[in-house]
Amino acid sequence: AFRDLDIRRRFISEDSTYKSLVDKVTWRQAKVVARDVNTGELALRYNEKGQSLSAGRQVADYSGGLDFLDEILQKVFTQMNIRDPQARIFMNFYADGKDKVAAHRHDFWTCLLSFGSPRILTVDGRPVLLRDGDLIVFGTQNHGVPPMPDISDGRVSLVIFFYPDADNLERQWQTINEDEEEKSSADVVQLLSGGMDKGFKASLLWGESKDETSKSCDCGTDSAASALTQALDPGLAKRSLLSSPNSDLQFDSQQQPPAAPAAAVFSIATGGHNGYAADERRVEEKDFFKWLTSHGITSLWDLRSPASDWSEPGQLKRACAARSIAYRTYPLGRREAGGLPGHLRSEEGQDVLRRFAEVATLGGRAAFAVAQSGHSAGTARAEVAEQLLLTAAVAKVLHILPGGQLQEHVATGAAEAPPAPAKVE
Repeated sequence: AFRDLDIRRRFISEDSTYKSLVDKVTWRQAKVVARDVNTGELALRYNEKGQSLSAGRQVADYSGGLDFLDEILQKVFTQMNIRDPQARIFMNFYADGKDKVAAHRHDFWTCLLSFGSPRILTVDGRPVLLRDGDLIVFGTQNHGVPPMPDISDGRVSLVIFFYPDADNLERQWQTINEDEEEKSSADVVQLLSGGMDKGFKASLLWGESKDETSKSCDCGTDSAASALTQALDPGLAKRSLLSSPNSDLQFDSQQQPPAAPAAAVFSIATGGHNGYAADERRVEEKDFFKWLTSHGITSLWDLRSPASDWSEPGQLKRACAARSIAYRTYPLGRREAGGLPGHLRSEEGQDVLRRFAEVATLGGRAAFAVAQSGHSAGTARAEVAEQLLLTAAVAKVLHILPGGQLQEHVATGAAEAPPAPAKVE
């Protein structure tokens, strides 16, 4: 839901907060993310060598342990009526005015406190100057932090992502600005306070029944304190929708493997790809899909460089869609990344293999596509299979051979483990 701006100047008046946050919080390097062209999900961005791209700022999640910060959060949760028990607390550290965040949006509300140097926050294109100790609350609007090259000192933003309750929604159309230069009219506030979502029981979003939400609730400090206690508990699950584009994805470079190994994954070849051996026979489209469907494949991950025949990614995607097969394309094997072996061991290659294995783990049958039909040592099929067995926690790889027969890949142990990611202090 939309929430008009609620700005509280000098909400926190302690001048030492910025330095304490910089010195006492464990910061990690942020990574650049972008929308996956196949799924629309947020995913890490990589360079030509398959390395993830570092963003300028550093980031941190917070789950308690700093008394001064816990006191700040207690004041925020109480005075801003944040009662979401699965709220997420997050921080950004901008070393200077060159660090920035591109405009983006979330499907939840944001309460943000700014400490340190003054910086502009844009909300739906409107610039808001936040000084040390200022607080702002807004809804699902686009927002970002543009660069300010003249700023030489740092800034920390303390961010709370939360879902609003009924009390919050009653105020969603109020513009509150305590800046003396921009007072809101009380009459206008009263007129706009009853928005179309005024009666919406937002607590339904986290599982309460209609009967429960209709009962009188404790809307005082006890509710806010309880919500803060749960938000700071690292043992309690946070609502996945509150995962920020700036959260674990951006600074956890050691991706976790699936919880359980996939029973099996498959490989298949399109054949007929320019540049391969003369004995590499052409695979016809009808045969390709006959072999796929005979083994119940429901997801196809295309790891080839784009071809120019019926297996060109755009045409292959349409052909898969006509057969209810999910299609994704992640070309691996760039020369700059070290060819296929190097690219598979890179951060990008390991991320692709991990997500491929997760799809197979969650149900259905997943196959990766290469160009060469051969599966002996040194071929694309063998290189991918070896890395899957080594690092992606799959139980076995079954090669779909020309004609549709299956042959299980026998691991040779020839694959090299990916290099350990560099630790960022």
